[in-house]
Amino acid sequence: MDCAEARSALWPPERLRVVDARVTQARLHLDGCACCQEYFQQDEALLDVYSRVRELSAPMTLRRRIFDNLAAARWAPEEALGVEPWAGRVLQRSAWPLALVAVVGVVTVAQLGDTRRTIEPSAVFVEDYLRRAVGQEHIETDDPSEIRHFLERELGIALDPLAFAGFELARAEVCLLEGRLGAMIVYKGADGSLSHYLVPRDHADPRPPSVSTTANSSSMPVVTWATADLEQAVVGEIGAEALLALTTTSLR
Repeated sequence: MDCAEARSALWPPERLRVVDARVTQARLHLDGCACCQEYFQQDEALLDVYSRVRELSAPMTLRRRIFDNLAAARWAPEEALGVEPWAGRVLQRSAWPLALVAVVGVVTVAQLGDTRRTIEPSAVFVEDYLRRAVGQEHIETDDPSEIRHFLERELGIALDPLAFAGFELARAEVCLLEGRLGAMIVYKGADGSLSHYLVPRDHADPRPPSVSTTANSSSMPVVTWATADLEQAVVGEIGAEALLALTTTSLR
């Protein structure tokens, strides 16, 4: 059995299945295949959402219009927006493709069960975003100034990307979650990659970096923290303690 057949037989890992000869053979393949082990160690829920909804994307002009309106609403006084009563209805009718994507994500996460109900709300918010975010615009560059300009243009966030020791900037991507815009900045290093998520959130409670308690043995470690207006998280292909130390150092 090759990698494709083994992954097909065992994916998604949380689904109940009859242990027949095909499943047994796939598990034997998994025990001896480093590539398949790494594949299944990633966040299953996130990969499941991406695999099914990645191609469901609204037209560029519609996405741009929605992004511009959301950014304007976040950073401009309400009375200065000058939105006519009918404008909201037009936008609501036009946004159905994006709403469909969000609904698919909600259903997928709901299927994970209620094991995270006792987790702190801030970590749940970030973890849900990591699983349900749907990529939109992106830029590939190692220039911090270009990424800052990209974030400011797309999200209205005036923020310089963090500098992680041993890692270089690779790209930035705008993500959409049920009408809420966020961003992912990807860093590449010799030992793997890091993904820095930024999720604008009104009146977030500031807190220092900490390892997310929602992580499990099969997931990559997640470090979360918050400022007054941003929930943030870093996901990395390194150990949890090393990731926490790296994140703490980069914020100084």
